[in-house]
Amino acid sequence: MSRQARDEHEKAKYQEGFTSGKAVCTMNWGRAFYNAIEDLGVKTFLDVGCGSGTFCLDMVTIFEATHAYGIDVASVSLDLVPKNHPDLTFFDGSATKLPLQDDAVEWVASFDVLEHIQPEDVDQVLDEITRVSTKGLLLTISHRLRNEIVNGENLHATVQPLSWWQAKLESRGWNVTPLGESAIKGSGKDSKLVCKRA
Repeated sequence: MSRQARDEHEKAKYQEGFTSGKAVCTMNWGRAFYNAIEDLGVKTFLDVGCGSGTFCLDMVTIFEATHAYGIDVASVSLDLVPKNHPDLTFFDGSATKLPLQDDAVEWVASFDVLEHIQPEDVDQVLDEITRVSTKGLLLTISHRLRNEIVNGENLHATVQPLSWWQAKLESRGWNVTPLGESAIKGSGKDSKLVCKRA
């Protein structure tokens, strides 16, 4: 399947998830990082898989970031993100090719998204978020296969242990600090990671 065909397939799948109300969550997973964000003094950032854009909006209104970018394969095209805010920019697209210059933002956030990336695209997505970030990454990654099925496909496409993700991030020059693994509803775990340039 070509890159364009894969991107179109993923867009259709997640649009179906959003519009059907099944399986695609719109909660703000970034709240777990609010204390860390205050200490980091984040001014510019990109939220990969921004969903409803709530985290981006909080960054410019609560934490006074100077600009927040969000990208999502479905929610932006469905018009689910905040509109007409001068400090917010949202992109409709895939994380495999981020529409930003090299070193465009200090921090990249991606909460409960990387496990949704197709295995053959993981390296490209990690290269892209590394390319655009100057300071660090804030990540939540699930290590469990969930019962989130849209169009016959489980949305957690890349389920790997923390050590696998950590090795991939460290090979790209990130110092990875787990904020701990927490059980979610008693079934599996997720990891919250702060990654800084080595």
